[in-house]
Amino acid sequence: MKLLKCISSALLAMGMSFSVQAAEGRDVAGHLRLIDGLDRPQDGYCLDIAGSGPYVRFDLPMTAHNCKPGLYADEAVVLDDNGYIRFPAYDKCATVAGINSRALPGASVLARDCGERSFYGC
Repeated sequence: MKLLKCISSALLAMGMSFSVQAAEGRDVAGHLRLIDGLDRPQDGYCLDIAGSGPYVRFDLPMTAHNCKPGLYADEAVVLDDNGYIRFPAYDKCATVAGINSRALPGASVLARDCGERSFYGC
């Protein structure tokens, strides 16, 4: 849950919070949806990896766009028991630069290898 708290702190610093909208249980996929619908109360905003298919960009910060009806495999996330927010289609996890389980101010949320220990993981 340490990683989940870190990502939550990064989003809260930007004035956002999120939820994985899916049924209860491990490995049940859903959207990574901002809790506040902001100016789109009808569908809200979802965080997603930039690009798709062969054009996916793991080197860029994750993007926010209006949530689409249905759930496409490349935007589906699961909340693992260890606190990772994982994108099964790419086997990548959401992470953010941080120290001591706290995101650095202004840090971007990125999709990286799950469990990667580098500057990005907090």
